[in-house]
Amino acid sequence: MKKVAAFLAGLTTTYVIAVVLVSQLNIARVTELGYAVGLSDRIAMVLHDWVGMLGAYLPLMAIALLIAWVITALVVSRFVPSSAALYALAGFTGMLALHLILHAVFQMTPVAPTRTLFGLISQGVAGALGGYLYFRFAYGESSQRSG
Repeated sequence: MKKVAAFLAGLTTTYVIAVVLVSQLNIARVTELGYAVGLSDRIAMVLHDWVGMLGAYLPLMAIALLIAWVITALVVSRFVPSSAALYALAGFTGMLALHLILHAVFQMTPVAPTRTLFGLISQGVAGALGGYLYFRFAYGESSQRSG
């Protein structure tokens, strides 16, 4: 049960950060066109995106992170000591893989900011932060535990 709660915490963290970054990167493109976007509009867009992306982005993200963290647990159980850095790397990789696979399979980039390297990496960073939190919730403060 502890790992399920940790997964939900890591997933939620990744989702919240990823969507905030998507919203702000989309707004940056709008401001490049010369439109002013105030704080209230930024907050409204983040809230709109949090709700609007729940049905598609969150489930895809859940699958990507579940695969990444399960593979990490399997590797850790057999070969190396577990660490927050490994789970952060897995979250980063899982999020990048999600976007690269969507593009390769469907020839589309549904999350607009991931069309740029910076936007793609921003989603990886969200996954890394979620992976770090997953590890801390699942394994506690110790940085040297197995599986």
